[in-house]
Amino acid sequence: MHIIVFSWGYPTVGAKGNPFVQEMAEALSRKGAKVTVMQFLFLNSFVFLGKLLLFKKMSNWQKSDQIKVINSYYLNFIPNFGIFLGLQKMLIFLSAGLRLRLYILFNGKPDLLQQHYIINTHPWITEYLSKKFKIPYVLFEHSPNVTSLNTVHEKLHKFYSKSELLSFVSKAEIRFARTDRYKKIYSDVFGVPFTTHPSFVAENNLSMPLPQFPKSQNPFQFLSIGDLN
Repeated sequence: MHIIVFSWGYPTVGAKGNPFVQEMAEALSRKGAKVTVMQFLFLNSFVFLGKLLLFKKMSNWQKSDQIKVINSYYLNFIPNFGIFLGLQKMLIFLSAGLRLRLYILFNGKPDLLQQHYIINTHPWITEYLSKKFKIPYVLFEHSPNVTSLNTVHEKLHKFYSKSELLSFVSKAEIRFARTDRYKKIYSDVFGVPFTTHPSFVAENNLSMPLPQFPKSQNPFQFLSIGDLN
């Protein structure tokens, strides 16, 4: 199966970013899928020119032998999205459509699009590409920020109405949540059922024998200190 994952925050060299996306994509690849992570990034003209003048790389992703990571940049020359909303959406769709068409030319047409998160990942682009290229999409959501429809809609700027957002979620082939608790929250927020799909775990960790601790009258205490890195 050939999958394109639309996400955000992929880890870069020196920054942990969003490890869930990388781990999930690599796990799918190990199971035989061809996986590409694609991120749509909006740049204003000042940021774009600054990177060019300072000879900074547009991206510095952590390398992976199993998956391909691609940025699709949209250079925004119009500073106010609100006034030119219709024009902005048309230009964004043209840019995203061209990027996917070029990808298909060199890599083949994907079987599935996966929207990983709704916030920060521009779901209106995924919906447009799904319709234009006739590719089904699934939704994988595990953000704690999805607590109400208003909260989600506020973070999508003015590109998506609430009804369009609800339609996008409902039309997904399947909707995944990471835990049963999230499944209930998302189902209540969007009014459609979600399926629990826990985070990926390496198979060799499932067969590790449990350590044998000496018997003691005092209960065993375990302390874990760390972060997501």
